[in-house]
Amino acid sequence: MRQYGFLERTSDLLVADVLARKRAAGEVPTLVTVQSDHRVREAIALLHEHRVSQLPVVSAEDPGRVVGAVGERGLLRHAAHDPALLDAEIAAVMEPPFPAVSIVDPARDAVELLVGEQQALLVTREGRAEGVVTRTDLLEALVA
Repeated sequence: MRQYGFLERTSDLLVADVLARKRAAGEVPTLVTVQSDHRVREAIALLHEHRVSQLPVVSAEDPGRVVGAVGERGLLRHAAHDPALLDAEIAAVMEPPFPAVSIVDPARDAVELLVGEQQALLVTREGRAEGVVTRTDLLEALVA
């Protein structure tokens, strides 16, 4: 990304700006999550309903605390190997939480975290989940 000049364009852009542009489109609620005690098929329905590819998993006891993540790739892998997992709790198939960035962090920090295998980042404000940004969100913010 650096060799093509993308990181220079993010010098003044904050993660808050990326999230604000995503929200301005109005297609996705501020933060779509699934609780750890919900069923896999419920998570798949949320992915479909909101047209997102990954979701933070929040604690059933404290919906403000992110405890993991699920995404299309992982859910597809689990469902293909064992269709009975569609009725399993999310906690049985969730992955570690997305890496977090603060809403006040430079967008270039988010870009650096997403150039590898990571699919999404959790955006926090004062330690609490505020939203999710993806590679697509960052690319759209860079060209806006």
